Amino acid sequence: MQEAMEKRLLAWSWRNKKQLLQFQQHKINPVLEEWCDKLKLSALHKSGK
Repeated sequence: MQEAMEKRLLAWSWRNKKQLLQFQQHKINPVLEEWCDKLKLSALHKSGK
């Protein structure tokens, strides 16, 4: 009984995780790009000194 519930929960959370990832890819990309740019800028700044 418990094992069946855990499997169902796993399947459900995996499906949700997949949807969440797809959702996050749309939302997070601009933020990630901005963050990468900041990292690159700070790396350039450090190497410039």
